[in-house]
Formats: sequence, structure tokens, C-alpha cells
Amino acid sequence: MKSNIENNDSHYTRIKSFLSSMSPAQQKIANYIISSSEQISHLSITQLARKTGVDPATITRFCHFLGFKGYSDFKYSISHRLVSPQIIEFKPYCENDTVSEIMEKMNVNCQQIWQDVYHLIDPKLIERTAKLIYNSKAVYIFAAGGSTGTAYYAQKIFLQIGIQCHLFSDIMFSIPASEHLKSDDVVFAISYSGEGKMVVESVKNAKKKCANIIGLTGFPTSELAKNSDIVLCFNSRVPDDIMYVHMVCIMEISIIGMLQHTIYNKYHKELLPFIKKSKDAVKLALNN
Repeated sequence: MKSNIENNDSHYTRIKSFLSSMSPAQQKIANYIISSSEQISHLSITQLARKTGVDPATITRFCHFLGFKGYSDFKYSISHRLVSPQIIEFKPYCENDTVSEIMEKMNVNCQQIWQDVYHLIDPKLIERTAKLIYNSKAVYIFAAGGSTGTAYYAQKIFLQIGIQCHLFSDIMFSIPASEHLKSDDVVFAISYSGEGKMVVESVKNAKKKCANIIGLTGFPTSELAKNSDIVLCFNSRVPDDIMYVHMVCIMEISIIGMLQHTIYNKYHKELLPFIKKSKDAVKLALNN
């Protein structure tokens, strides 16, 4: 016999279609809802959290991920078998698009991916990541392919605020570098797919050296995510096409920006001497 949510195709289809893009905690919620949806209308968010073994905040993010305002909105929708809210779909780019059409589509697409980042990233996780980076002896960035541009941006940002940072985008250098890592070093690995050999192998090697691993990826079940101590996971629904690469970069850079602002706001006084020193060094070099 089908559960209520399976009879309500709009909810069932939406949850099933996004299941692979969810974090392990969100998948636990999804699987419980699919198998026991008739109980949802009688459960508070705290009760559902206990039954699924997750934090109430994770349930809220799960509802946001599906396009609902919150758990109450989601529960009401299931209870009354309403059509689930429509998530803005990416507007596809076409060969015959005018410049105005490209700009309009990019505006809609960028708004959508930012909303996804906003709802998927846990503020507490950003705080924890920022603290780990600030307290590290040095940060080693591993990235390849389309994420290399983001990696260079991250290196620039971290160096400007006084954090020792090294970037590796070639396995011939990243593997030897990972051999010398210590427990007070941080690896910041960036890979949208989370499956790139250079990044994954470097991370696995760094893990053997007890370095702290931060993974920035679009896929919560990827090899990078599995081998990371902290996973910053964003939208994995971006079409796999060169025309949409900029959308992945925007999401990655947005998260780097969150970390930059969090580190700066929390450790402003301690960082000021390093920031001034960096600015003075650049000015001196440019004036020579």
C-alpha cells in the first residue's frame, strides 16, 4: 500500500528527484517522510527531529531545500495534499539569445542559485569552518578544473587577511605537499563534482597525516565529502554544461566570501596588523 505522500505525486516526485542532492541528514528526513508521511501532520518539528535523529534546524533547511517557507508550511501542504511550491527552474541559454535575453536569464539563474546556497549552508558550519581556518598553522588549497579560478580567489582573500595559504592544482605537487602536513594544518579542497582524482587523492593522503579537511562541493555523497571533516555542500542541480560553469563559480565564491567576512568580523582586532602589513607591502612593490 502506498503512503500518503506517494499518492500525492507532486510531493513524492519532488523529494525523490532531489534525494541524491541532499546531505545524509536530509536523506534520513526524506526517507522517513516517504515511508511515514501519514504521521507528519501529527508531529512537531522537535518530534520529527527525534524520530529521524537530526537537529530541528536541519529539518528547516530540508523544507527550504524543497521550496517551502518552513516546516509548518511543508506539513500543511502535505496534510492538505496541496501542490508543492514551484522552485524556479534554471532558464536555459540558447544559441539565438539576444544580449538582453542572456542578461535576463542570467539574472533569474543567479538569484536561484544564491537562494539555494542561502538555504543549504548552515551558519554554524560557516562559523566552525572560519574558526578552523583562523587557528590553522597554514591552509593548503587543493583544486582542479573549473574550481581552480575559485581557488586562486580564495588564496588571495586568505593571504590578504594574514592567513598563510598555499595553492596546488596539479597532482604532481599536491601529493608531495600533502605528505608534509601536520595536525594543525588545514586542507581546503574545492571540487564541484567531488570526484576529481587530483583533489580526492590529495585529500585522502592529507587525511593520513591527520590534517583537518574542509570540502567545498556540490555533492554530499561524493568522495570528497566522504573524506572531509567539514563539508560545505551547495547546489548540485546546475546543468552539466559549459554554459553554466559561471553559476558554479558564483556559488563557490559566495561561500568563500561568507568565510572571509566571518573570519574578519570575529578576529578583526587580531587581523588588522596583518592586513596593514599586506597593503603596505603591495604599495611598496608597486611604487618600486
